[in-house]
Amino acid sequence: LTEILYDEKKMEMQINVINLPGNNHDKLIKMGVEAEELVFAKGCQVHENFSSDTLSKVSKKTDAAAAPGDGGWIIRKCAKIMKGDCSIKFEESRTVLSLRIPAKPHKEHHKRYTPMDVKTFSLPQRIWGIAIDDSKVQMKLLGKFFEFAGIQKDRIKVFGQTADEIMGFVDYVITFMDENIGDHV
Repeated sequence: LTEILYDEKKMEMQINVINLPGNNHDKLIKMGVEAEELVFAKGCQVHENFSSDTLSKVSKKTDAAAAPGDGGWIIRKCAKIMKGDCSIKFEESRTVLSLRIPAKPHKEHHKRYTPMDVKTFSLPQRIWGIAIDDSKVQMKLLGKFFEFAGIQKDRIKVFGQTADEIMGFVDYVITFMDENIGDHV
C-alpha cells in the first residue's frame, strides 16, 4: 500500500510505503532503532536470513561504491538533497517506509481544504520524472509509473543499470537541478 499525504501548512509531501511483515520481522522489531538505522547505512544490509541463535545484524559490509541493499542509503541521500528526509518503522503488523519532501502546489488557483478530483488531476507542464533502482523490474515499473502519471517519455530518467549509474546518480541530480531551474522534478 502506498499512501501520499500533503501538509499545506508545512508545504510538505509525505509518501508512506506500507508493507506486511516479512521473514524475520520479529527480529527486526527486537533490534529496534538499530535496525531502522542500518537500513539507511551505506555498505550495510540488514540480514535476510538471521541465524537461529543470535540476532545477526549485517549480512554484508562493503566498501564498494554501491552494492545491492544500498537503496536505503541512496534514497536518504536523495531526500536530503531535496531538503527532506526518509525513515522506516518496523511495527508489529507492518513496516512503514516514509519519504518527506518539500512540495508546493503548482496550480495557483489551488483551493484550500478541497479534495482533489482525480478526473481533473494533472501534473505541471515541463515536469521531469527521475528515479533510481538496482532492480531491472523495478526500473521498468518506475518508468511506467511516470508515463501513467502523465510525464512525457523524453522527460523520464530511470537509473540503476550499472554501478557507475548508481554512484553517479546524486551528482547527476545536483547538476540536473542546476541546469533545469524552473522545471518541476
